[in-house]
Amino acid sequence: MKRISLSLLAVFCAAFSWAQGEIVAQLNVGVSAKELAHQFDISIKDQSPYYNFALFGVRADQNIEVIEEELRLSGLVVWVEDNEDLDSPEGGDNLPIDQGRTGGKIAAAYDTAALGEVNKGLFDQISYQQTPFLFGQRRINVAVLDTGLSPLQPRLWRNVRGTYNALDRWERFGYDVIENRDDNANGIFDEAVGHGTFVTGLIVGLAPHARIVNCKVANSEGVSSSWNILKGLTVARRYGCELVNISLGAPGRIFAMSEILDWADQNGMVIVAAAGNQAVNELMDPARNNKVVAVTAVDPHDVKADFSNYHARTDFAAPGTGIISTNHSGGMSEWSGTSFACPIACGVIADALRKRSPMTPEMLRDWLDGNGDDIDPLNPQYAGELGVRINWARLNLP
Repeated sequence: MKRISLSLLAVFCAAFSWAQGEIVAQLNVGVSAKELAHQFDISIKDQSPYYNFALFGVRADQNIEVIEEELRLSGLVVWVEDNEDLDSPEGGDNLPIDQGRTGGKIAAAYDTAALGEVNKGLFDQISYQQTPFLFGQRRINVAVLDTGLSPLQPRLWRNVRGTYNALDRWERFGYDVIENRDDNANGIFDEAVGHGTFVTGLIVGLAPHARIVNCKVANSEGVSSSWNILKGLTVARRYGCELVNISLGAPGRIFAMSEILDWADQNGMVIVAAAGNQAVNELMDPARNNKVVAVTAVDPHDVKADFSNYHARTDFAAPGTGIISTNHSGGMSEWSGTSFACPIACGVIADALRKRSPMTPEMLRDWLDGNGDDIDPLNPQYAGELGVRINWARLNLP
């Protein structure tokens, strides 16, 4: 099976598979997963907490393609696809910044002014300005599907409305912590630890009035799956999230992802996803889907970051090099990648939405279309393939 790369996406590692013989299905109304499993001689491995989705296991002596086709013809399922995997090793760039720059105070780690001080160039680049929350404005619910949120960042937890752990039902908080894993056997443990905390910090810093739904869908190595993403989205739907940040991706097409994203769209959610870090003319899945807001990364001069993917389907570019945000150990770190351009765009959109009436996903995408700064003159080699650079001031025009 394919491996999706969780877009901590500054450095992409080769794929490997850990979920073998698994299929994801949306069951028709009234269909029992237990009865379906018995009928097709497959096992139930998991079920979504709220909606009629199930993960089934297929034995090694069975033909998974034949079983999937039989399920499609049975009339018992809406759709069925392989459970395909994702990963997000970001390399070794997650290093604590100098204590003097942050004051070493956890309490200050998510004061927006503190974020603005260490990322002043970033804030200026996107014309960001913090404004007070006024009567009549809305609090936007934003789901973050990632490695979780560190228990050592109490300021971020104040913004959390709900939390869910798709990997471990016994640890319901979805903490972003060291797990001593080396899933790709490269000798580097916990390559993705802190990724979700870093992403969440950027969203809260730019949209301090937003409410976060923390969904841990990837482990400390950044390994996830289409099934875990689906479970995270069902939780996001239960909490009424309008935006979902997915700094995950995979080269090529993930067949289940198209069905999953259709369901999210039908249930009022807009996905903001990272383009990928392979420096190729292709977006990773799910960013490649036309119902997703795809975000690539630029440097402080609005020039495409060396690692960034690019494509005519890209919606936005956002700063993605030398970004500073919260880390898993309670402090702040510097990191680069389209993973972090993505929550910058998501945070700006969330902050702008608080001043606007609710929109359908289609209306929201239409409003966002082209609503930013043209950076093609600075990137003639990539003209029409970087989208527009996100601009807080433009999105906040009456």
